[in-house]
Amino acid sequence: MQLSLESSLDKVAQTFPKAFADKDIDRIIDFFADDVIAMYPGWSLPVTGKAANREAWVNYYARNRTHPISTDSVVVAASNDVGHSFGRWATSETNEPGAVAGRYTAIWQRKNQQWQIVVLSAHVHEDIAPFSF
Repeated sequence: MQLSLESSLDKVAQTFPKAFADKDIDRIIDFFADDVIAMYPGWSLPVTGKAANREAWVNYYARNRTHPISTDSVVVAASNDVGHSFGRWATSETNEPGAVAGRYTAIWQRKNQQWQIVVLSAHVHEDIAPFSF
């Protein structure tokens, strides 16, 4: 997915949830920089690089049918080359037994002529119930 430099981070970050809703691992990974560092709930160490993150999502979707997320806010630096998005995620679209939810933040940077996630951090928050999108 090549995005022109004119594409705003807000536009790109708003397309991020659709890749998760579609369970499209290729599109999810396309958002990540080659050297991305991701911290997922329950993992003791970060997952580094596209290949390792692809494997993490393949394993996740092998055990889970959904992973809805939202993009709730996007902020871009005045330099227009770095920004962050903030949102919610859940392991289910409904409040079913065993489902958990939380917040994530993604740090984006313009790299290789596109916005790419360089750091992704997601954590469980007990006050956020799984929700429907």
